[in-house]
Amino acid sequence: MTIMDGAVYVLWRALAIFAVFAAAFFGQNGALAVFSLYVLGIVMAVLTA
Repeated sequence: MTIMDGAVYVLWRALAIFAVFAAAFFGQNGALAVFSLYVLGIVMAVLTA
C-alpha cells in the first residue's frame, strides 16, 4: 500500500459515517449532503497539500 492508497481508504471509511449522519439529519437530501461533504473533503485536501 502506498501513501496515495492510504488516503483513498480513509475517504471510504469516512463516507460510511457521512452516510449515516446524512440520513439522520438530512432525510431525502442525504445523498446530496454526502456528495457535498465528499467533494469538500477533496477540495480541502488539495488546498492544504
